[in-house]
Amino acid sequence: MNFDLLNIIKDFCDKFELEYLKGEFKLILTDNVADYIRQKDYLYYTWLKKPFDPFGMCYVDPNEEYKLLVDTVRQNLPNIIVTTLHEYTHLGDYMRYGQTKPTVSRRNLQEDDTFRYWSEFHASYLSHMFVFSLDDTSMDYERIGVEILQSYQEAIKQDTCDREYAVYESVHKYGEYIALQERYPIINSHPINFYINDAFRNIYDFLFTHRTIDKFLKDYQEYDKLINQI
Repeated sequence: MNFDLLNIIKDFCDKFELEYLKGEFKLILTDNVADYIRQKDYLYYTWLKKPFDPFGMCYVDPNEEYKLLVDTVRQNLPNIIVTTLHEYTHLGDYMRYGQTKPTVSRRNLQEDDTFRYWSEFHASYLSHMFVFSLDDTSMDYERIGVEILQSYQEAIKQDTCDREYAVYESVHKYGEYIALQERYPIINSHPINFYINDAFRNIYDFLFTHRTIDKFLKDYQEYDKLINQI
């Protein structure tokens, strides 16, 4: 499984002309990401915001080394692939971002919520672009689009939906939907009922036109302002 996923990461990099960061990370398959962090790095575990029970994580260990953690028990194979590529995209994003802040530790880079919220979009966007690209005429893209919207609407209705959760869910679902719309331009690029309010629509509009890290970094301050208006 580990070997196969590494080959899929390589295919992913080839398809989107990304650098394969050989030697920069270790892929770890686990039955529970949260428990892995708790057992290996309890101080970091207690620092992380709750609730914390992810299917995957781009984790910086105490030695400042990147580990891509993937839950292989609670996910089926397609979702394992999406999660692996999602976390690898985070790795590439943070490696690139770190080049602009050479004095900041890898762990501290992850404290930048503005960057984290863009990378969450980017990871969702690229991982789903890869999956959608594997399909052709058999995909019911209209049904998938509706399912993404419905999933988003259900998530933000939860009683526990605070600001952070709302932003996280939004940028994640925006990435998934924008990937679908890019693959199948016939669907509506700006669907109704996809935004909590105008501030969230402004974030969607920004993400729609900032799908690469270089373009995002150029307009970082604009995105920072939009995030802080939520």
